[in-house]
Amino acid sequence: MYYFLGTITGQHEDERSVAQCLRRLVREGDVFFDLGANFGFYSLYVAPLCGKSGAIHAFEANPYLIKHLSCSAELNSGCGNILVNARAVGKESGKDLPLYDPEWFGCSSLYAHEWLNQGSKVMVPLVTIDEYVRQNRIERIDVMKIDIEGAELDAFQGMEETFRVCPPKAIICELTLLPDENDPLRQSAGVLRRASSAADPRKLSGFLEQKGYELWGIADDGRLRTWEAGKLTADEPLKLANAAFVLPGLQSSRPEMFVPL
Repeated sequence: MYYFLGTITGQHEDERSVAQCLRRLVREGDVFFDLGANFGFYSLYVAPLCGKSGAIHAFEANPYLIKHLSCSAELNSGCGNILVNARAVGKESGKDLPLYDPEWFGCSSLYAHEWLNQGSKVMVPLVTIDEYVRQNRIERIDVMKIDIEGAELDAFQGMEETFRVCPPKAIICELTLLPDENDPLRQSAGVLRRASSAADPRKLSGFLEQKGYELWGIADDGRLRTWEAGKLTADEPLKLANAAFVLPGLQSSRPEMFVPL
């Protein structure tokens, strides 16, 4: 509740704006993809919004969380169709990769970030969204939420066919913002660094722009607002920001979702 609802005095990071955005965005009958479902907050939150005529596809690689996610999905089956996938999402299928620090719920990653206990890891199976969509004969994805600790670009690279056939209308994505390469903050001693091969927010944004998406910020009330130019870098060593990548047609079909200029 600290993280999702901001109920702790002095808290500087929470997900209330994302929850509000999904409440505005998701409609009855929608198909929702939850990449990095954790213990299922968003899958469960969105389930009654999609209703029994929609579906939630929840992906979580951490074996410590799967039993909780599966139990919650079963307990809430009356209000929505939640399909739990105990797999990581990436750019290749049919292989296993190490998930570092699985005991740290919400921060474990396929990338060996400096803040993780790299001596603790578990092998997890990998699947591409393309293969999953083909195997399950999915014809539409309305909204996608992705928060997989630096592996986001890998997941998008495993969606080439999906972007052509049934692209999500909106993708809610957590970005890890970093100072510019030459910024002294980035070179400071004692600053914990993410793995160098993890997704750079500028490359991730550029990749999705090539697929036709536009980058938007998320206002406190959940509506989408213009993303400030140049804000894909940070003024502190490590900063998280939630962003929305949307196809242009969404603004014309759902104008109420956007903050007027």
